[in-house]
Amino acid sequence: MLAYIDVQGGKVVSGNLQQYVQQTLYDGNPQLPPAVRNGLKAGNLEPWAPFIELPPVTDPNAKPQQAAFEIGSKGFTVNGASYNPDVVNITRQVNTVDAWELTAPSSKQNPGEPHIFHIHVNPFEVMDVTSDADGTSIFESGGKCKASILKDPMQLAIQYCNMWHTFRDTIFVEPGYTVHTHTLYDRYIGEFVIHCHILDHEDAGMMLNINIVPDLNAPGGGLGMSGMHGMSHDH
Repeated sequence: MLAYIDVQGGKVVSGNLQQYVQQTLYDGNPQLPPAVRNGLKAGNLEPWAPFIELPPVTDPNAKPQQAAFEIGSKGFTVNGASYNPDVVNITRQVNTVDAWELTAPSSKQNPGEPHIFHIHVNPFEVMDVTSDADGTSIFESGGKCKASILKDPMQLAIQYCNMWHTFRDTIFVEPGYTVHTHTLYDRYIGEFVIHCHILDHEDAGMMLNINIVPDLNAPGGGLGMSGMHGMSHDH
């Protein structure tokens, strides 16, 4: 036991809840620089970190990296394997851009379930979301959700409607859809993790290691000590 959290009744909030939260953040942070504080009030986080359109994929002929979350006969897996802390599952090169495909595979025998993709260190840009049934995008040209998506608020895809070319480090991956992203491995080398952000799934093995190296074509990735590696991970 670490602590008890005592929740008591508060003040009833009326009116526009989004504006209330934004105003509360503004009022509660007078020490912040004006641009950042005004951004909070407007619901704009860009003053914290400028989310700038990423460069094109470094190797346009390369197949996208995969993160497929599945619960099946092999347990809780990403790309068909449960977590092994001694295995580097994916190795990529610093200061390059990759395309990724995020999925939660489903079938008639196994309808699947949503999982929460989370990657450490670098955020990703959501480029598209497509239906696995026919491969079509849920977006019209310019990033607005198609009318067929918007007319049914119960569709799983509607949660993606404001995410076209936005930056995230966490995103729901719904069965029946593929989330297409771009990631720039900016600045930092070394190992970190990709995992499902549902804690029970992560702890059961739905996680993998990714290693960012200076040069994919050099011995040991250009690190000099290819046999040594270690992980750091936080929740």
